Amino acid sequence: MNKPIAYTAILLCLLVLPPTILAGGLPDYYPEHFDRWGVIDRLDLNAQEIIIDDVMMHFAIGTKTHTLNTEFSMLQSLGKGMKVGVRFASRNRGLIEEIWVLPQSYSRQSSRE
Repeated sequence: MNKPIAYTAILLCLLVLPPTILAGGLPDYYPEHFDRWGVIDRLDLNAQEIIIDDVMMHFAIGTKTHTLNTEFSMLQSLGKGMKVGVRFASRNRGLIEEIWVLPQSYSRQSSRE
């Protein structure tokens, strides 16, 4: 690979990836803690069900969704195999109120930097 192409590829990666991901942290709009987090096993938008690490949970159509690149996204941006963190509605512990997409490297030791 010649040098101009390599430099262009590196520049494009830096422009596409959010700075917080490159630094290893989470975006500022992410909470410090989640009520639950894990990997999506199944997502059924019609039934308003999501299975995370073999546990079925429910969400409302208007559930706030956040990705590493966008503060506000849509439930349709979620998919099987994605690591996510959730917060439950305070009045209804079993209903998911917000979902955040997490980097695959996220663990309990991960923190917002």
